[in-house]
Amino acid sequence: MEPYPGVFVPNEATEEWESDPEVPGSVMHELVHADGLQAGMTRFTQVDGPVPWTPQQREVAMILEGSVRIELADGGTLELGVGDLFSLPPGRDTTWHITTPFARHDLAHHHAVQGDVGPGRGVGRRHRRRDAPP
Repeated sequence: MEPYPGVFVPNEATEEWESDPEVPGSVMHELVHADGLQAGMTRFTQVDGPVPWTPQQREVAMILEGSVRIELADGGTLELGVGDLFSLPPGRDTTWHITTPFARHDLAHHHAVQGDVGPGRGVGRRHRRRDAPP
């Protein structure tokens, strides 16, 4: 929701969720995609096994609902639940073991493109599944 020009206010109960075709079982709600920042929420309602995930830019997220175990390609593991804030660097291969229902608030740095403003730009699309074509 954009109550004033350039001011965006989300609500976890928003009706503005859309399917993310790149990540089966998830939906996304983009708050803003402007000024070098992408922010929104991602929700998983069902998961059929581990989800491979590689952020294309620095990612910062907070768990809003559920929990996740994130395995890092180098062997490290993160156990995260509601209220946990975390950050992943670009290009870091991970595998997510998600307990549904699961929701997170996402922030990601990106290179701004003129006219790249407002909701609906696909916050979930800033990630690339390792098993998906580039």
